[in-house]
Amino acid sequence: MRVLAEGLGAYVQWQPSLHVVTIRYRPNAAPSSPVVYATAPPAAPTATPLPPRPVIPPGPPPPRPPREDETFVVGDALVATNVSNAFAHGTGRSDSYAGRGVGEFTLLNIPWMLAVEGASYGFHHPAGPVTALGSGGATVIPALDGREDEFAAKLGVGVAPTRIYAGIGLFRASDSLGTPVTTGLGAGLTKQPDLDQATSLYGDVWYYPNVQGVCPSATCPAGGTLAHGVLTFRGGGTLRLGSDQSRLFLDAGYQRERRKAKSLAPVDTTLSAGYIGLGIRF
Repeated sequence: MRVLAEGLGAYVQWQPSLHVVTIRYRPNAAPSSPVVYATAPPAAPTATPLPPRPVIPPGPPPPRPPREDETFVVGDALVATNVSNAFAHGTGRSDSYAGRGVGEFTLLNIPWMLAVEGASYGFHHPAGPVTALGSGGATVIPALDGREDEFAAKLGVGVAPTRIYAGIGLFRASDSLGTPVTTGLGAGLTKQPDLDQATSLYGDVWYYPNVQGVCPSATCPAGGTLAHGVLTFRGGGTLRLGSDQSRLFLDAGYQRERRKAKSLAPVDTTLSAGYIGLGIRF
């Protein structure tokens, strides 16, 4: 009995005097809580740093595409024409025009330019006195219309890959009122347009120090040589018309010419105008 009782967790006490067995049930003690030892929290995982991005040195710039020689012609109408000479004082006519043709070529592996250009400026002379050539006297001339005409031929050698040329040129000037024809050599710089681009700028400055011509006695009573120093300027731009394969372009800009009076010339001459027109590239 004792063995069974104690096996079930009871407490057995013998009572010898009563010969009675007293069995008391003693519940098992609650198990003690496990001892928790304080521990440091696990360390947060450390991110592995990425290797630095390799630095690739810049390579050489792409080679410039080979330049193509250009040939083109342009015809322009002159607008806001202004003519100041012995006959006119800041007047101009709308029937003024200009044109030019340019050809580029390569010779001995050097770029060259050949250009011819001309312009005709219309003007009006109101009735009044005009200073005569060479004499310094004045002659009364009735109202009339006249023209100042000019022509230039230029040969240039490339001095920069952007179509900049330095060269020499021949200049010729005449008018419709009997002034002797004058010619002379000069030099200058020209920036030709890049017609392979949709838009482009161009310009030139040329100086002819001694543009002269013989003045016959019928025009100059004392005879002699009529001479000017001539400075010309042009600046403008082009705009391709149509697709990338189009050969047509719009041309617009401003040009000015100053003829400084030298021997026998009565006054300085100034010609200026804006211009707009069309060109074709071959």
